[in-house]
Amino acid sequence: MHMQTTGPGGAIWLGERYFSMVALGGNLLFPAGGSIAPWDAKAMFYCDSAVVDHMMEPEKGDRKITTEGELEHVLAVSQKGDASIRIWIHEDLEDLIKQLMD
Repeated sequence: MHMQTTGPGGAIWLGERYFSMVALGGNLLFPAGGSIAPWDAKAMFYCDSAVVDHMMEPEKGDRKITTEGELEHVLAVSQKGDASIRIWIHEDLEDLIKQLMD
């Protein structure tokens, strides 16, 4: 879904939006280690796809997630190792993430 969004400082973002989480031990965690309970989408920090592309560090394992299958794969991989994986999840998967976190 391409949409126009106003970001911090009134910046206009066009395009796909993503939010960051961490996969560790087969679980999803918020980057700061906390949780949003109850789930509040307004409390999420979304980034435009171009911003995410700039911030990602694929050499460290960062991944962009756009499908449920990609998410399942990353969670499975995270179960096998001790390191966390920073993932950027497409906004269309927000309901799925909410279900997994509840």
